[in-house]
This record gives sequence, structure tokens and C-alpha cells, in this order.
Amino acid sequence: MANQSQQDTNLGLVFLKPQVSFCGDKTFVFNKAILTQHSEFFATGLKDATAAECEANTITFNDIEPEHLDAYLQFVYCRSVSESLLKERIEALGEHKKLVFLVKVWQVSDRFQSKALCTALGAQIAKLGYDREYSNQNDREWWVNNVKAAFEAFDEHADSQVKLRGQVVKQFILDFPSEHLHSVLGLADLSPAFIRELWKALSAHAFDTENQLRDTKTRAQNHLQRIMTLERDIQDWRKRVGELEDQVAELEEDRDY
Repeated sequence: MANQSQQDTNLGLVFLKPQVSFCGDKTFVFNKAILTQHSEFFATGLKDATAAECEANTITFNDIEPEHLDAYLQFVYCRSVSESLLKERIEALGEHKKLVFLVKVWQVSDRFQSKALCTALGAQIAKLGYDREYSNQNDREWWVNNVKAAFEAFDEHADSQVKLRGQVVKQFILDFPSEHLHSVLGLADLSPAFIRELWKALSAHAFDTENQLRDTKTRAQNHLQRIMTLERDIQDWRKRVGELEDQVAELEEDRDY
């Protein structure tokens, strides 16, 4: 496989198959077929690698943290990003590092062009972190700081990451108790960029809510019109039934004569 960088070898991370080898601080052994099946990056890299690189059968990364690569490999191997697997990976992390960790793993997946994994991780990132009660201010501050840390971990210059961080904030706005939103926005350590994204998501949510309300009112008016029409039809039918009953009565009288 091709050597991606020769700098900072103390941080080197290596994929190997089949024998074990070491490079820098961390070594990973992984099945080449599984790796190339789930990553366009590795599929192309292995195809274009020179004979010497293929014989060495290694790739060195000097700009990825071992724990992020380890999680990426586990998700690829398991072909799953289940909630139980996620909790297993992030349980021991600090309170404000859980979402950030998943963001970093998503960035690795995006770099390696693992589209299915990016989609699954993105969905989990957008909804993760809201599995507790937020009845007091401390919990609510934890919530917003957790989302803020994830927001700031995204690369603001990468379109795909900007889109996902917007989804994270949007989900936060949808899930966070609106009556407590003002109290957490006064936190001193919230960045202007995060505040802007919050208000952007809040404005969009308010706009969507107004549209839903307008549509609901329109449907209600249509239903009311329909009800009024049905009531008129019922009155007309009752009138016709009454007229028919009168005609039947007249016919019966004529027959008696």
C-alpha cells in the first residue's frame, strides 16, 4: 500500500495483512478485502499501489488519532453503528467528548470515502446525547456544551461537514425544551458561530412551524367547508325524504278511495 506521509512517525498508524508489524505507536491488523469493500479510498489506493508497496502491505497515517481509526475499523468490520456499539465506544469518555469523538470518527470515514458508514454515523451524531432528563440548569448546560463541542469539531471549510454540523444543531433545537433555551444561550463560553447556527436553526424551525400551522388551518377550513356541505346535503336529503313520504301518503289515500 502507498505511504501517505513520512512526517511525525511517532504517530504512525498502520494497516497490515496478514502478518503483524509495528510502525510508530500503534499497529492495526485488518482484512484487505473488507477494507476495500467499504472504502473507495482504499480500493483506489490498493489498485494504484506499486509492486513494492503491495509487497510491504502497509499504509502509514500520521495525522489520525489511534482511537478514531480503531473505532472506524470496528464499525467497518461489524458493518454496524448500533446504539449499543456506540455506547461501548464512548462510555468512558468525558461528558463533552462523546459527540466530538463520533465527529472525529465520521471525519475519518469521510476521508476514506466510506459512504454508508458516514450516513450511519451522521444519523447517530444528529440524535446522540439526549438520553437523560434535563430538568435542571446544570443538565441543560451539559447538553448545550456537548452539542457545542461537537459543532466546533467539524471543519467549517468542508461542505459535507458544514451540512452535518447544521443537522446536529437542528436536532438540538428540535429536542431541547424551548422554554429553557434562553437560559442556556447566556452561557459565556458559547462561540458567535455556534450562536448564529442556533438562531439559524431556531428561525428555520419557527418558519416550518408557521407553515405547518397555516397548512393545518387550511385543512381545518377545508374540513369545515366539507362538513357544512355535508350538512346541507343531509338537509336536502331529509327534505326529499319528507316530500317522498308525503307523496306516498297521498298515493295511499287515493288508493283507499
